[in-house]
Amino acid sequence: REALDHFENQEMANFVSVYTEYVERLAAGADVTMIEQRVDYNDWVKGGFGTADAIVLRGDTLHVVDLKYGMGVQVYAKDNPQGMLYALGAYNETRHFVDVKRVLITIVQPRLDHISEWEISIPDLLKWAEWISQRAEATAEPDAPRVAGESQCKFCLAKHNCGALLKHTTDVMLTEFEDLDKLPAPDTLTDAQVGAALASKGLIEGWLAAVQSHVVGRLEEGQGFDG
Repeated sequence: REALDHFENQEMANFVSVYTEYVERLAAGADVTMIEQRVDYNDWVKGGFGTADAIVLRGDTLHVVDLKYGMGVQVYAKDNPQGMLYALGAYNETRHFVDVKRVLITIVQPRLDHISEWEISIPDLLKWAEWISQRAEATAEPDAPRVAGESQCKFCLAKHNCGALLKHTTDVMLTEFEDLDKLPAPDTLTDAQVGAALASKGLIEGWLAAVQSHVVGRLEEGQGFDG
């Protein structure tokens, strides 16, 4: 807290203090507290690791706390894949010296005044781990299917050359609009056309932005780009 009091951006410091105070209360009297701890879940996802903001062990309960400073998307702890993967990594770190029974995953999102908590037993976590392990292996297959969607594509780094996302975008545009060189005025569209356009708006805009960023990157590196 003392460091935050002297931080230049006091607005940010005040928001972050919501998270630090939560962790401090949790850590009071705890058996183990780890901050910015690397967690390894390679046993279930090959090469999988991450950095947990805070891990606190209290008795037979393992707490995994994640700070989300953004406010664009409200994030919930229940069934949160990142939280569960980090929980697996934290369990890997502690299971050799403590018989952990359960994990409490917490997401602190102070700019949205949002704290989400969710508890899962170790048997249920390990059952989910088997499920995610099978899917992780499937992604390594050369013909692994790609399924476009707003949530999974939002932060994906492969948008610019993803055939599935290109096909989705093309399908939406060509299905709803006959002539892409001269798009109709919005007030001439049917409700079905408007609905289809709006439903895919974020996905299409994200793809276009990724394509533009890819081309700009190539130009800045001096590679050139035809057209």
